[in-house]
Amino acid sequence: MTDLDYLRRRIQSTEDLHTVVKMMKSMAAANIRRNELAVEALAVQARAVELGLRALIRHHPIPAERNRAGVHRVGVVAIGTDQGMCGPFNEKLSRFVCGRLAALRDTSKQYEVLVVGQRLAGLLDEAQVTARDVLNSPISVDGARLLMRELLPDIEDWQASGFTRVVVLHNRPLGGARWEGVEVPLLPPARRWLERLSAEPWPSRTLPQWSLDDAALFAHLVRQHLVTTLYRAAAESQAAENASRLAAMQAAEQSIGDKLDDLGQTYRHTRQAEITLELLDLVAGFEALREPDHR
Repeated sequence: MTDLDYLRRRIQSTEDLHTVVKMMKSMAAANIRRNELAVEALAVQARAVELGLRALIRHHPIPAERNRAGVHRVGVVAIGTDQGMCGPFNEKLSRFVCGRLAALRDTSKQYEVLVVGQRLAGLLDEAQVTARDVLNSPISVDGARLLMRELLPDIEDWQASGFTRVVVLHNRPLGGARWEGVEVPLLPPARRWLERLSAEPWPSRTLPQWSLDDAALFAHLVRQHLVTTLYRAAAESQAAENASRLAAMQAAEQSIGDKLDDLGQTYRHTRQAEITLELLDLVAGFEALREPDHR
């Protein structure tokens, strides 16, 4: 194989890779928007749950907080990803999770961790964090619904076991290709949030009525709030994952473009050198043929 043939193959394979990266970049941008729309749609359900809680709180004031004796145990849901080619998405989240767990240890709280995403689980395992269970991360908005079905039994088990608090840790998009790790309380509902709901005026002149037992209605609304919060966390995590992937693909696209420029320049120089050698051979042959005429 000549140098030119080798360079042609290199250029062709690099152009193929460039096409794949551009396709993945487009898919990441589309997935970001798809997950953003899912989060926007969840606002309608979240609003309905808030209205139900506001109506219920107007009849029953928020009870005073009780200081529970004994060891406080916290359930932690960490949502990462199984997918690759998304930059430092899992690495940064792993450091964030380890920081939050260290804060719990500093306050003498026990905890259990439920991890979503095999890659995040591997990083946490390297950091000596033992997971209660590891679930596969969703790869689409529809997959987030299946994740809810897997998460809820574990969270309900934490409740039944007397865990005082459940939180979810995940990456949240900040716009563009930026994201950050956040902690969102799941259970119990944040008291300040309930107090804010009770202080807001009712949006109409009439209050809703219900026949369901107040305690059962409150439990149902809290469960719906839990599902909505978890679903939003999963959708935001996917949006942040694709934002990280978009940034990684943009960097890869720039790097591949630079590589193509270098290969193209090398190809032109090599081709020019071969043409020059061919011309010199022709001239030398022509001169060799002319030599007998001068004798």
